[in-house]
Amino acid sequence: MAEPADPTAVDRLVQLAEQGGQPARAAELRRKKGEIDRLRARDEQLYERKQPIRDEVEMAKLAERLGREFEARGFFTVAISDDPNREHLRHDLERLSQNRAAVAERGQTVSEVLAHKLVQQGSIDMIPSR
Repeated sequence: MAEPADPTAVDRLVQLAEQGGQPARAAELRRKKGEIDRLRARDEQLYERKQPIRDEVEMAKLAERLGREFEARGFFTVAISDDPNREHLRHDLERLSQNRAAVAERGQTVSEVLAHKLVQQGSIDMIPSR
């Protein structure tokens, strides 16, 4: 799923699972949607409190779980700058930075970038040469 915490996408997946005769999958997706709703509600509470420095670590972890990696990296960076000795947060920030999608090099087409990613994932064997 491109946006792991997109409630509309999860709702649609529930519908598809039900239509496809997969009640266990539909139930699993409903559970996931409930968890997403709880995470989003907590994120909204923290946002409304308007104390991002105080809540930086929790907001970073919520953002990560909701699939908002850019936001999570920002909150982790702020938390680390607030206290540079937080090694566990440095580890979290480093992990998130390693998960970033590959950026195209100058002159590369979208299809070339995608093909390279498929090769890395083992989905295809090789990239055809130009």
